[in-house]
Amino acid sequence: RRAGASTTRATGPAAAGQGVALWVAITLDADPFTLAEGAETAADLTLDLAVAGLDAPKLTVRLRGFLERMPGGSRNPAREIVVEIAGLVDLSVTNRSDLKVPDSGQYPGNVRVVLHRGPVESASTFAVANEDATLAAAVAWTGSPTVVQGAVSVRSGEGTGLGDLFEALVGARTGLLARLAALESWTTPIALVAQEDPTDGTPGRQHHDGAEAALTLLAASPKADPRDAGERYRQLFPPDGTALTSEVRPSTDWVLFRRRTRKDCEGGPPVGPPEGAPVTVWIRTEDSEDEAEKVATAIQEGQWPDDGWHRADVVFEPAGSELLTPADTWRSRYRDALGGPHIALAAYAGTPTAPAAIVGPGRLDALLAATPPAADRDPDASVGVAVDPPPGRILPATVGSVFLITYRDPEPPAPQLALVGGEDTEALFTALEGADVGAVSRASNTFTRFGEFAAGDTDRDTLQRALGGKLPSNPLSARAVLWLDTSLPKADQVALAALAEQARSVAETVIAPIALPLVATVTAAPPSGMPRAALFLLTVAQVG
Repeated sequence: RRAGASTTRATGPAAAGQGVALWVAITLDADPFTLAEGAETAADLTLDLAVAGLDAPKLTVRLRGFLERMPGGSRNPAREIVVEIAGLVDLSVTNRSDLKVPDSGQYPGNVRVVLHRGPVESASTFAVANEDATLAAAVAWTGSPTVVQGAVSVRSGEGTGLGDLFEALVGARTGLLARLAALESWTTPIALVAQEDPTDGTPGRQHHDGAEAALTLLAASPKADPRDAGERYRQLFPPDGTALTSEVRPSTDWVLFRRRTRKDCEGGPPVGPPEGAPVTVWIRTEDSEDEAEKVATAIQEGQWPDDGWHRADVVFEPAGSELLTPADTWRSRYRDALGGPHIALAAYAGTPTAPAAIVGPGRLDALLAATPPAADRDPDASVGVAVDPPPGRILPATVGSVFLITYRDPEPPAPQLALVGGEDTEALFTALEGADVGAVSRASNTFTRFGEFAAGDTDRDTLQRALGGKLPSNPLSARAVLWLDTSLPKADQVALAALAEQARSVAETVIAPIALPLVATVTAAPPSGMPRAALFLLTVAQVG
């Protein structure tokens, strides 16, 4: 966590150096200590270095190549060997002014080093040194809880081998800096002491809270995968009692025409069904998109509605974002909770053991992905962490709640029939019967509009009031023509045709004893300004 030039002083506090983050990983396809001289194995090295602070330098090194076992080494080849690592180095440097390294790019790399491993006085050790052992990075670990002590040292005096350096590293659990400073043959600019702490990953501890804060920042990044922070949190802080999962990889693959052997199986004992993280989903459904937007805006301002919520329950992966509740089950519960076909807002509220900012985005993403076809998320829906969720909506024995604001599609208006009266001229009848929309539109100023009526909602009394006193009494003749838009659903066409027959029958009683036959049904959309069905009542009035 800190690097400083005065870390080897025996007394006094170490200098507070610059905060840095360092990650080093080396992967080999075979144990180099088991290789015969001249044999080689694929090697992959990654080094990331980031210095704290805005515009501070960052360094990434990636080496892909091969490690070859070389002749030489100690008299005990099981513990100390010489290897040569060669390959192509990808170097990426940001703000390199403070780092004395080459520019970003690809460089051929070749280095020969000595590897040392083995037990020393009941401790385990490992070291990497150059061939003449004048520069070494060594580490030793022992005990339970494990204590790790390490050093990067430069030989400054006479002597061979790494024995005196290891003796300092495997000494007492305290006083490492003093022991290293007392060595006459080594100067140590960098040293480390680390002790395993089973409680270090619990909430309230420095490293847990620091990691959580960092992941929260990552989760808020617009460029971040919303599931990524939650997955990293689960890996760092698995729930208590979680067994390790096992991973089995193929034994061989082919890369650059070279056969590589990989036989590794990582994990623990057989794993049973994972315990879930229960989450309550609260669903509120509005009657329109506008109403849903108003409620969503109020929630974003911290004004939560008290009532109207319906509950559904789901289960997620512990400390993760995978939805363990089957998608069909979740959709059934969504419908039972009266969820609408559109989602305008989705918000997640968590508990301290499962921070919403970290696990929330991934869980919302997984839940919304499992909801169609029961409902679809609006393109501009608000999705994120709940701000000041209403009290009582995070239930005991759960790890959080999801809040969904949904809305229904507006009810389509009932299909309407226009009742229109007109003078029964041969020209108008020909235009109506021939579906001449232009001619009928030009004659519209001569029509009498009796009103528009909904199918299924109109009775004979209503029609009698609309037509009585407006149709000519005892006309010379009468006939009717129905225009009906066939693009309407079939059920609507049937309902409108029935309403037209009812209206014709009522009109016939009004002009009795003259008959009013329906002489034509035209499958065409009525002129503009009329609904999609119209019954034209044509009459010839008596003169005088």
